[in-house]
Amino acid sequence: MAFFVRWYREQTNEVKAEVQQLVHDGRLDFMNGGWCMHDEANVHYMGMIDQTTLGHQHIAGMFGEDYLPRVGWQIDPFGHSATQGSYMTWGFGFDGLVVGRIDYQDRAIRTNESRMETIWQPLKSIDQQIFLSCDLGGNYQPPEGLCFDQFCSDPPVQDDPRLEDYNVQERVDLFVQRAQENANATLGNQILFKMGSDFQYENANEWYKNLDKLIRYVNEDGRVQAFYSTPKDYIESKLSGIWPLKTDDFFPYADQSEAYWTGYFTSRPALKGMVRHSSSTLQAAKQLLFWTSKNDDSSVLKKRARSHFGKPKDTQTTPELVTLEEAVAVAQHHDAVAGTEKQHVASDYAVRLAKGLSQAEVLMSDALSSLLGDTSLSFTQCQYLNVSVCEGSSSQDGFMITLYNPSSAERIESIERVPVNGPNFEIFNSDGDKIPSTVIPTFQTTAVQHANNSLSHNLFFEANMQAMGWNTYFVMPSSSAKPARKGDGSILENDHLVVYFRHGEVERILNKKTHITTPFESDFEWYESFNQTDPNSNDTQNSGAYIFRPAQNFSHPISASSTPANHYESTVVSEIQKEVQPWIYRTYRLGRTSPYLEVEYTIGPIPIDDSLGKEIITKYKTDIQSKDTFYTDSNGREMQQRILNYRPTWNVSLAQPVAGNYYPINAAAYIKDDAAQLSMVNDRSQGGTSLENGQFEFMLHRRVLNDDSRGVGEPLNETEAITPYPNPVRIGYGLNVTTTHRISLESSSPNLKGNGNDVMREMMSNAFHKTQYYFSPLPASPFDWAKTRDTKGTRLGAPVPSSVQIETLQTLPTRVEQLQQPQQQRHPLKERESRREREKKDQAQAPPVILRLGHKFAVGESPSAVPVSVDINSIFAPYLEVTSVKEKNLAGMPLRAISDWQTTGQPDPLYPSSSSSLASNNTITINPMEILTYIVEFD
Repeated sequence: MAFFVRWYREQTNEVKAEVQQLVHDGRLDFMNGGWCMHDEANVHYMGMIDQTTLGHQHIAGMFGEDYLPRVGWQIDPFGHSATQGSYMTWGFGFDGLVVGRIDYQDRAIRTNESRMETIWQPLKSIDQQIFLSCDLGGNYQPPEGLCFDQFCSDPPVQDDPRLEDYNVQERVDLFVQRAQENANATLGNQILFKMGSDFQYENANEWYKNLDKLIRYVNEDGRVQAFYSTPKDYIESKLSGIWPLKTDDFFPYADQSEAYWTGYFTSRPALKGMVRHSSSTLQAAKQLLFWTSKNDDSSVLKKRARSHFGKPKDTQTTPELVTLEEAVAVAQHHDAVAGTEKQHVASDYAVRLAKGLSQAEVLMSDALSSLLGDTSLSFTQCQYLNVSVCEGSSSQDGFMITLYNPSSAERIESIERVPVNGPNFEIFNSDGDKIPSTVIPTFQTTAVQHANNSLSHNLFFEANMQAMGWNTYFVMPSSSAKPARKGDGSILENDHLVVYFRHGEVERILNKKTHITTPFESDFEWYESFNQTDPNSNDTQNSGAYIFRPAQNFSHPISASSTPANHYESTVVSEIQKEVQPWIYRTYRLGRTSPYLEVEYTIGPIPIDDSLGKEIITKYKTDIQSKDTFYTDSNGREMQQRILNYRPTWNVSLAQPVAGNYYPINAAAYIKDDAAQLSMVNDRSQGGTSLENGQFEFMLHRRVLNDDSRGVGEPLNETEAITPYPNPVRIGYGLNVTTTHRISLESSSPNLKGNGNDVMREMMSNAFHKTQYYFSPLPASPFDWAKTRDTKGTRLGAPVPSSVQIETLQTLPTRVEQLQQPQQQRHPLKERESRREREKKDQAQAPPVILRLGHKFAVGESPSAVPVSVDINSIFAPYLEVTSVKEKNLAGMPLRAISDWQTTGQPDPLYPSSSSSLASNNTITINPMEILTYIVEFD
C-alpha cells in the first residue's frame, strides 16, 4: 500500500472518484493490503501485524471497511512461516493465501500428487485453517510462453489472417496446454493464471490487448473457459472441494539442489538489529502517547500523537509518529529486513528508521514530561548505547535517567546499564535511597574503537518498574563509589546459576535451584563461502545475500588469542570479557537476579585479505541428549519442531547438508532431553541449526565476496561507506556488529511451573519490550525537585495475568473521511465547527484505543498454557472508565466469519480448544497462543 498511497495522494479528485468506483464495483480488488509484502523469516510478529494494520487502515480510510482484503498475497518471500499461515491470514479476515516460492523438491512432489493447493493449519494451539494456493512455476509469473509485456519475448496474439505471423490457433493451443498442466497439479476444475511478474507491468495496453484476444479465442475454442477474475473470487470457487491438509511450515526454501536460501536469515545483521529496536521503540511510543492523551495540558500533544491515514496532498506537516510507523512498516519488506538489497538501499532504510526514531523521541519526551508533571523537562534517548556513546549520560556532574517499562509485567530488580564518563558514580532513586550499582570499564571492542565519543565505563544498577510504568533515578559523581573488583576468571555466580570458566571460556553451567547441570562450550567457527568465478564451470552457485553455501560441509575453528580475559565482580552484575581475536569479542554477563547467562558478541570487521568470504558462527556444546531434534520460534510465536535432515511432508534429499538444515530464529530456540532444556533468546533474527546431538550453532555475521545471482547484483560486503552508484566503490573498514544471546538452563518438564519454556517466554517478552531510557540534566536539588513530581508510577490500573502480554496500546488512528468522497464539496465553516466539537470532546475524555492482548504460551508448553481471563475494565481503572469494548480482527477492523474447509485429514488436537469470549462485564477469555484485538472507548 505504500506505493499506492503515494500515487493516490497525487491524483485529482476526479481520478480518485474513478478509482473508488472501480473498488466499489469489485473490479479493483486489494490483496494482502499491507504497507509492504513483508518477509516471513526475519520479522517479529508485531512488525508483521503493525505493517499490515497500517495498510488496512489506509484502505478503510480511503474506500471503507467493506473493501478490505479477503486474500493474502505472499508471492515473493523466500519461505513461509506458521505465523503467516495463521495470524497473518485468518487473523486479518483472509480466507486464503497465495504464495509463490516453495522448495523445489516439495513443489515437484506436490505437482505430481495434485497437491499444489491445500488446506494449511500450521498452529498446534489454534485449530483455524486457510486455503493455500502455491504457484506451479515455483515463483510468480505468467504461464510459460504467455507473457505480453514490452520486456517479454513471447509472441503476441496475431489475429489478422492477412499477416504471415497469424497464430491464433497456436496461442490458443498453448493456453489450453498450460491450463491443463495447472489443472493436473491441483483439484477441482478452476485454476488461477497470474499474468504478470517483476518488471512485467510496464505496458498495460500490450497486456490487455493480448488478454482480450486470448479470452475471446479460447472461449470460442471451447475446451476451457477463460475470464478475468480476482484471487478472492477464485478462492471462493474452491469452497466445495475436499483438500489435503498441511500442518508444518515452508522453511527452509531452496530453488535448486545447491541453493538453499538460508543466508538471508543473518544477512545485514546491523540492519536487522535496527529494525527490531525500532519496532520495540514504536510500541513504547504508542503507549506513552495514549497514556498522556487525557492530560489537561496535552492538547498539543494529542494533535501530534494521532496518525492520519490517507492524508490529502496539501497537508504540510506529518505527525511525528507516522514517520516511525511508516519506516518500521516498510522495513519489514522481504528485501529490507531480509538483508537482500543493495548497500545504498539498506542505507536508505536505516536513514528512514533514524529519522523516525528522532522524531518519535520528541513526542516521547513530551509525553514523559507530562507523566512526571513537569512540562519544562526535555528528555533525550541514546541510539548508540551498544557502543557506549550517549551524550545524555556523559556529564561529569551527573544526570537524571527515567526508565519506562513497555511490558505489561512489572520488572523487579531488573539489571540496567548506561555508559558513564568515569568510574566514580553512584545512583539514587527519587526518595534519596542509594541503589545497588557498580561500574565496569567499557570493553574496547572494534565497535567501540570505531565509534566516536565512547564513554569509558558502564554503570550497572538494579531498577524497579511497574507494568507499563516509569521510574526516575539520579546518577551522581561520588568519591565513595565502588567500581567492580577484579576477579580470577574462574566463576560467575548469582542466585540462580553458577557458570564455571577456564581461561575465559565456559566449562559448565549449573542451575542452583533445579540442580540441573551440563558441560558447556562456546566456540567461534567460520564457514568458507563458496565462490566460483569461472563462468565456464558447471557449478557457479555462490554464497550470497540470499543463499548460504559453504565451500565445504564443515566449519573451521577460530582459535582464541592469548590475550587474558578481564573478570569484574560485584553484587549487582559480574562479567568476563575476552578478546578471542582482534575482530571477535565476547562478554559473559550474569546479573544478580537473572535466570539467564547473557553473552554479548562483537564481530567484525571480518577479515578478507585472503580473498575468502566468511560466515561466522558461535557453537554451543552440551551433553543434552537432543536426538537430532531442536526447536525454533515462528516470528516470536509458536515454536516449531525441527529434525536434522528431515521434512515432515516428503523424503528430503540434501546436497547441502549444512545449509539445508538451517532455519530462521527470530526470537528463540532450544534443545532438550527428558531432564534439561537449554534455551537461547536473541536480540535480532539469525540463522541457526543443530547438526550434532547436544549442540547448537547460530550464524552471527556474514561477509561474502561474490553475488549469488538472485537479484541483488553485488556481494554482501558491508563497509563503512560506499561511493554513489552505478559504479560504487566500498570505502573504509568492514561492518562490525554487536549482538546478544541470553541462555537459560532449566527443567524440560512441561508440567513443572518455572520450566524452561516459562523462563524462555519471559526472556522473549523482555527482549522485545525492552526498557526505554530517557536522559535529562540533573536538577539543581534533585530530591527536593522529586518531592513535587510524579517520578514513578503507572497508568495501568492492574497488571494482566503473567501468561498474557499487552501487545498493543495505541490511540485509535483518525481517518481523513473526505477521501472516501473526493468529489464532495468541502465546507470550511462546517469543518471548523466540527473540529471545535472534537477538541471540546477530547478535553473531556480519552480517545478510543486499540488494545491487543496475546497469550504467551503454546499448548503443552507449561502449566500456564491454559485459557485465562482478563478484566479489561481493570486495565484502565481508575484512570479511565471503560464504556465500550468491541472485539475486532488484528487490524482493528470488523470481524468476519472465516470459511470452513473440508480436508482429507485432521491434526490431533493437543488441547481441547475453547472459544474466546467477551462477557458483559468486559472480561474476556484468551486461549493459548491467541492474539485478540479490541477497540476500547472511555467516558
